[in-house]
Amino acid sequence: MSLPHDKYEAMKRGVFTQQVLYGSRRQPQPPRNLQNQPGSFKGVITWSEPQDNRGITDYIVYLDNETSPYVRTGISSKRVEVPIISGSTRYVAISSVNAAGVQSQKVPFKAVSNGDQYNGGSTGTSPTAPPSWDKEPTSGSSGTGRSRAVL
Repeated sequence: MSLPHDKYEAMKRGVFTQQVLYGSRRQPQPPRNLQNQPGSFKGVITWSEPQDNRGITDYIVYLDNETSPYVRTGISSKRVEVPIISGSTRYVAISSVNAAGVQSQKVPFKAVSNGDQYNGGSTGTSPTAPPSWDKEPTSGSSGTGRSRAVL
């Protein structure tokens, strides 16, 4: 049996693979439960994977706008440090990406740093990930209601 050459022929013949059903053309769900842990001149941003994480290979983090990526992380990394002027706020957006490069909707977020070095404060602090950020539910689970996204 030969494989069909287009998706319409595949539908007529009933030859659908998982890649066609869940594959690269389908927009992935966005990350959820974004959180910020402020530190001196930076913030640690963490997030949970979407409830349906099929096909997701990376996350893209944008700073200041939604057109220039700051960093692209693998599927296992749901944490990134972003530079932020002490005592300030910075716009961040994060999206999920599948193997074909199709992005989810970008989730906007305002990240903040603490002001401990503002006006000659302390020697500074290094942010840590929020408590239990890596214990968030994985795909197929309901959220915890702990989303910290600020528009």
